[in-house]
Amino acid sequence: MVAGEVAALYHRETSQSPRRWPQPSVAGFVPMDPRNRPRPFKRYPQARIRSLPAELPPRGVAAVDVLSGRVPPDGGTVDAEQVARLLFYSAGVVRVAAGVGEEVAFRAAASAGNLHPVEVYIAVGKVAGIPAGLYHFAPDAFGLEELRAGDCREAIAQILAEPDLPASPVVLMLTGIPWRTAWKYADRGWRHVYWDAGTMLANLLAVAEGDQLPARVWLGFVDSALCRLLGIDGRAEFPVAVITVGAGEVAASTSSGPLAGAMPEPAPLSRRQVEFPSITRVQEAGNLPSADRVKAWRTAAVTGPSHASPTVGAAAASSADPIETVILRDRVP
Repeated sequence: MVAGEVAALYHRETSQSPRRWPQPSVAGFVPMDPRNRPRPFKRYPQARIRSLPAELPPRGVAAVDVLSGRVPPDGGTVDAEQVARLLFYSAGVVRVAAGVGEEVAFRAAASAGNLHPVEVYIAVGKVAGIPAGLYHFAPDAFGLEELRAGDCREAIAQILAEPDLPASPVVLMLTGIPWRTAWKYADRGWRHVYWDAGTMLANLLAVAEGDQLPARVWLGFVDSALCRLLGIDGRAEFPVAVITVGAGEVAASTSSGPLAGAMPEPAPLSRRQVEFPSITRVQEAGNLPSADRVKAWRTAAVTGPSHASPTVGAAAASSADPIETVILRDRVP
C-alpha cells in the first residue's frame, strides 16, 4: 500500500464512535498500568545541562496583533533569552500541583491526559549566551542538555534538502514518543503525538512573531538522517517537525564543522516500552528516504489558497493582553 492508503487504514482502525471503541492491537496490553507508566520527562543523566534565563516577562505585544499577522519580523539576531521564551511558552512547565503520590507538572501547551509525547531538540549556531551545539530541552530543569558540541546547521540543511537554506541561528526539532501517549490511548496514541505537536507549534510561532523573529516550519526531511543526528531510532521516537528561527547572515555551508563527542544515553522511559505495530507502520509509511524524495514531495505539495489577514472584531481588538498572557491564561489558574 502507498502511504496515503496506510494512513487511511490506520484512521479507520483507530476511529471511535458511541458504538465502537477500538481495541488495542497488542495482545495483553493493559492501558494505564501504573507499574509501567512512562516518565513524563526524557532526560540524559550524563549530559551537561545549561540553565536558561528564568526571568521572561511579556514583551507587551498584544495577542490580537500577533494572531492577526500585524507584527512584521525585524530580521534580528537571537539571544539566550529569546530561546528561553520560545521553549518556555511552547514546552515549558508553567505550574506544578500535588498529585497522588507525586507532583504533577503542567506545561504551556495542553496535552490529552497530560502525557506530553513531544520532545524538543535544538541546534544552536550563532546565539549570544549559548555555545554552538546540539541540545535536548529538559522542561523539568528548564535547561538545555548538551548532546554534541559544534554547529550542525549544514547537516540539517542537507536533511531538509535545502542546501541554500539561510543559516538560521536556531533550529528546533520536534520528535514524538508514541509510547508515552499510547500507554493510555493504545493504537490511537499516534494521533495524539501530532495533535500535541500542533498545539506546541501554535504557541511557538505566536511567541516568535511577537518577538519579531522569522520562523518557518518544515515537515519534509530525510527521516533516517534526522534520526541519526538526534540519536533516536525512528520507532520508539521519531521526528515530527523542524522549525528554523531567526534570519541568517551567511549560508549554511559556512558552518563551523562536524559535531564533537559521543551522544549520551537517555534514561529508560519505563520498565517495558510497548511498541504498537499499527503506529510503527503508519509512521514509517510517511518517511522520506532521500533528499530527492524530499524535493519531489515538496514540489507535489498542494499550495493552499492565499488569505488576507483575518478581520478582528472591535471587542477583540480592544484587548491589549500580551500573547504570553493569553497562552498561560488557560494553563495557570
